[in-house]
Amino acid sequence: MINATSARAARRLTGLALAAALPTAAYAGFATAPAEASVTPTTTSSSAAAASTAADRAAQAKARAATAKLFTEAGTWMPSAPRTQKGWKADFVENFNGPLNTNVWGRYMGGIPQGTKSTYMLDNATVTPSPLKANNGILQMRTRYSNGKWTSAGMSSGRGFAAKQGMWQVKAKFDRAYGVGYVFLLYPKGGAWPPEVDFAEGVMGGPRIMSTVHYGTAKNHKQIQRFRHDVDMTKWHTYGVILSTNKIQYTIDGKVWATVKTKNSPKVPMWLGIQAGVKDCRVSTGQCLSKKTPKSAAISIDWVAHYRRA
Repeated sequence: MINATSARAARRLTGLALAAALPTAAYAGFATAPAEASVTPTTTSSSAAAASTAADRAAQAKARAATAKLFTEAGTWMPSAPRTQKGWKADFVENFNGPLNTNVWGRYMGGIPQGTKSTYMLDNATVTPSPLKANNGILQMRTRYSNGKWTSAGMSSGRGFAAKQGMWQVKAKFDRAYGVGYVFLLYPKGGAWPPEVDFAEGVMGGPRIMSTVHYGTAKNHKQIQRFRHDVDMTKWHTYGVILSTNKIQYTIDGKVWATVKTKNSPKVPMWLGIQAGVKDCRVSTGQCLSKKTPKSAAISIDWVAHYRRA
């Protein structure tokens, strides 16, 4: 959920800019770095040859710097589909290549959950053409203020996919939006809460990321939390969690950043939930709705995937 205590309830880069920054080989899919420029020997003079060589080297260095800057600004955008994970096999992948598949994705949640002031609407989750990919889409989940009320997008895979343990990943980037919260979470398919695992939660744009496992009983709820404060969430990153029998591992860009050793790792099928909403000032998340809150802000999602051990 948006609030741990209420658990129940690239910079836009255009083709024109890229064409100006990179040679054709790098622009066509972002898969190829600029080739080394060839140096043609001359017979005019040794000083002229040296100048030509120096100029070529300078051009090469400039091209490499442009490429490095591009990929830094775009975060971990490449590749445009989940990578093959050693020791794992994908059994659920959603690339958002077409209209939102409502056989898999449903609205999450109804009404106004504690801790937020938004009403959740699946209509606020739209698949749009990506400015960075050809023949592909980006899911945008937008929080907006209109006609005197806030609406947001909340959705889950509960209609179509849930899994026991394994690894979940979500590739996303966030608008920077003061007072707008988000969460990527796992919730039990049967609906009996807890367990719940919020593997990325906070305020859009970060930098703080909170990860929480909820366990125990509804009347005697307990939780274990971990925090991270150094991720630029306005760039593309892959947020993930690995559920094992006796531990939970939180990952960013495929690297484990926190491990919780616990016998309370979920043992039941869990579905993925993604939601956002403007924050209620009654909850302690560090930010809440104010004059700084933009009237529109989005989470952009490239893909989501679940893996089982191979």
